[in-house]
Amino acid sequence: MSDKLQFKLNFDQDVDSYLKSRYPDVVDYRILSKALDARGAPRGKPPIYHYNLEIIKNGDSFETALENFEKVDFSGRPPIIVGAGPGGLFAALRFAEYGIKTVVIERGEEAGKRMLHISKYWRKGVLNSESNVCYGEGGAGLFSDGKLITRVKSPFINYVMNKFVAFGAPPEVGYESNPHLGSNKIRKIITKISDHLKDNGHEIIYNKRVDKFLYDGDKVVGVTLNTGEEIKSNNIILATGHSASDIYKKLINDRIAIKQKDFAVGVRIEHPRQLIDKLQHGKFSESD
Repeated sequence: MSDKLQFKLNFDQDVDSYLKSRYPDVVDYRILSKALDARGAPRGKPPIYHYNLEIIKNGDSFETALENFEKVDFSGRPPIIVGAGPGGLFAALRFAEYGIKTVVIERGEEAGKRMLHISKYWRKGVLNSESNVCYGEGGAGLFSDGKLITRVKSPFINYVMNKFVAFGAPPEVGYESNPHLGSNKIRKIITKISDHLKDNGHEIIYNKRVDKFLYDGDKVVGVTLNTGEEIKSNNIILATGHSASDIYKKLINDRIAIKQKDFAVGVRIEHPRQLIDKLQHGKFSESD
């Protein structure tokens, strides 16, 4: 068995040293969560890290961090997932945990090739309307800045973060309160995820767009691609993101019940890192 331990440390204090001095019988630990509180720094108080640890002593063992998924006997047509952004890829990963193969349809290019289209637009103004910053494997966030932050309170957040770690993200992504990867790392990880899905029998169709939904009475039974190809399934997940306005128009025209989602609109303002550190951490900033 293991025990949980919560405590606070100044930003420059070492966890190992703290545990050795306060809990000498602890033989190993792993960080469950780590959050920085720098609210007092501008007033001269050092930033504080809030730690939540799992600790073990002699004879103890860590609780397993892995979920156990029992394989499902599924004999129908593979579920269709429309969109290979984070939502679509993680939906396919979740199916994969249960041994169910899927078909993922992505209107844009795979992650490694998207940059060619995006660079052509940024440098020469030539836009590929189907493969760009908004469309393509990895979704819109792939060429943003790699933040892994959500305001959603979901029991699946730990699953997602641990999956990122399993596919090559730094270990701290699994426990930091505001983890950040960076665009260069997230692209490689997304490629590893899609390769894993392909290796396990999932089909990912690139550069083809869903143009119609197929119906049998009031049931959706498949999709028609822009090439005219029909793919049938009784299970369809739309993971199209916020930019696929054509999909929403199709749903409205087909009289499918849809509901507007609440969302926040923000403004991105870029400042030098040294300035932000100084404003947030005061005299404790590395720029001092």
